[in-house]
Amino acid sequence: IKSFYRLADGLRTVFLANAEGRLLDIIDIERWGNQACRNQTLQVPCAKVFQPHARATLQHGHICAVLSPSREIKVFAEGAELFTFRGASWHLLDQQAKYRLWAEAVGDEALSMRLFQTALDLADAREGALFVVARDVAGAVSTLVAPGDRLDRSLDGTPDAAAAPSRRDLLHLLEGRSITDLDPNVLAALASLDGAIVVDTSGRLLAAGAILRHPATAESEAGGVVEGARTTAALAASRFGPVLKVSEDGVITFFDGERVWDI
Repeated sequence: IKSFYRLADGLRTVFLANAEGRLLDIIDIERWGNQACRNQTLQVPCAKVFQPHARATLQHGHICAVLSPSREIKVFAEGAELFTFRGASWHLLDQQAKYRLWAEAVGDEALSMRLFQTALDLADAREGALFVVARDVAGAVSTLVAPGDRLDRSLDGTPDAAAAPSRRDLLHLLEGRSITDLDPNVLAALASLDGAIVVDTSGRLLAAGAILRHPATAESEAGGVVEGARTTAALAASRFGPVLKVSEDGVITFFDGERVWDI
């Protein structure tokens, strides 16, 4: 009995029970969900690892509850993750409405979905990240991004062969690239670097792994770079466009001039 729970890990295998609580089977959630809800697609964004759980509840009133590896209780119904229990309290997620607010602020469906999906996956993995979509590109990069971190222009001069390689020497591979052109796994790896990913409203990469400057410091100290808390950086960046902040505790926060919502 003590090892019974090992038969259903909550990610690949789950217990199937009826409404009276009678145990019916142990199932592969992805295969079972695909069979139960054929030709159905998710309308609400969900972390990639839990998309099979959401898909399994698209029809017939099914409900799925799992304990995640991060020790959260997740409840899925109607094709979406509706509730989560973390930090000793229950949270109503309402991800569809929150995503729509984010997508309207970004203004590009493909870009907003790619960033939102990556944020959900990183939050589930408990990795922090910061995404900035700059409406005012000139103001954002000159105020927030140090010249050496900018990807919207090539490095000046010939690299010094005797100098130690820098992060920028590697990230030159991203010059002229768009977020929507990158493989999702590559984007997630970039986002997990210390610092922020900054793009324009078309998805063009302006910076990656950049420690954002605080506007007050940039003005008063003539461009000195100061590393602050992720929330402080998000608030500073939200003056120039919508921002998604992912915390290591799994919370995603949307800023657009101010704090808008948490997931």
